[in-house]
Amino acid sequence: MFMFLCFVVSLSIALRAFFTGRYPDFSVYYYGSQAFFYGVNPYIHTAQSFSNFVYPPFVLLFFSPFLLLSYINAGIVFLVVSFLSLLLGVYFFLQAIKKFTWGGYFLMLALCLFAFPVKFTFGMGQINLFIFFLLSMTIFFLNRKQQDVAGILLGMSLALKLFPFLLVLYFLVIRKIRIVYVAVVFLLLLYGVTFIIVGVDFHEFFLKSVVPGIGSSYQSDYYNQSLTGFFARLPLSVELGSIVKNLLGVGLILLTFVVIMRSTMKNLNGIVALTSVLTLSLIVNPFSWQHHFVWLIPPLIASYYTFTVKNDKILLAIAYILVAWNFPAPDTVPVLVRSHVLFGTILLWFLQMKFLFRKNV
Repeated sequence: MFMFLCFVVSLSIALRAFFTGRYPDFSVYYYGSQAFFYGVNPYIHTAQSFSNFVYPPFVLLFFSPFLLLSYINAGIVFLVVSFLSLLLGVYFFLQAIKKFTWGGYFLMLALCLFAFPVKFTFGMGQINLFIFFLLSMTIFFLNRKQQDVAGILLGMSLALKLFPFLLVLYFLVIRKIRIVYVAVVFLLLLYGVTFIIVGVDFHEFFLKSVVPGIGSSYQSDYYNQSLTGFFARLPLSVELGSIVKNLLGVGLILLTFVVIMRSTMKNLNGIVALTSVLTLSLIVNPFSWQHHFVWLIPPLIASYYTFTVKNDKILLAIAYILVAWNFPAPDTVPVLVRSHVLFGTILLWFLQMKFLFRKNV
């Protein structure tokens, strides 16, 4: 009953997002798709959008059904989809790791809803919770040895956002070739249909003008909590900061996969290994806005149910607090403190690596 009451309180706070009527990032999806159907290049059309449209062309088709509704009504429907994605994503992930209880379910939901990344995702109208749902379902079907279904879901998530690309490398490393094959085929199928409908010009513009900018992003905004954001906020030149960030990022990737390869070959706790790749991705991405950190839900839940050492549990709680926190006026706090989400994510990654390494000794 206590867990359910915590969920109700957190839900009542999160439901305020339904009454904002703005959903800035949803405006990018909505008006970008609208611009395309009016024959305007969505990648340069920003008249009514919060920011430039920077997503793969498939996203234009994915959001086109929302154009049947007014912007306000479409935003509310999309917010409902986001809420359902959270509810179902947590449910199926707990089922996937065989830890589902109603008390645990409501506790996990309450912790999610209290966290700023989830509230930020709702308020901005971001697609991240739907991606989280797809990833949870991918893991759910993977654990039930249905690699074809898991591959389709992974392919869909890759078509919407390139975020989980390191999962492809992970599945190759652990020799789950079937899921990678199905994901790539489904991704190519979606992009093939998109290519026919959208045309070559938009795809060419996306690849030549948008993708390079994403890869070279070096934004110092407080909401960018990746390694890039951390170094961009330091008093370093862009050149030096980029070099250090790239070297550190490559080092983290190599170290993570060395640990994973050792643990996976001995058939050790695969769910921690898999979710550590999600943690790693948020650290090394060119940019990770705070709303992207809803993708830490699987790593945090998996760690909560897997860690048995008391000190690790305490550090895990600290990692959650660092990720869940938000400074409404970040300019008033020291520069290093502004990277609290990154520090919490690195702490979570460290605990996951420690767990896998300790199990391997």
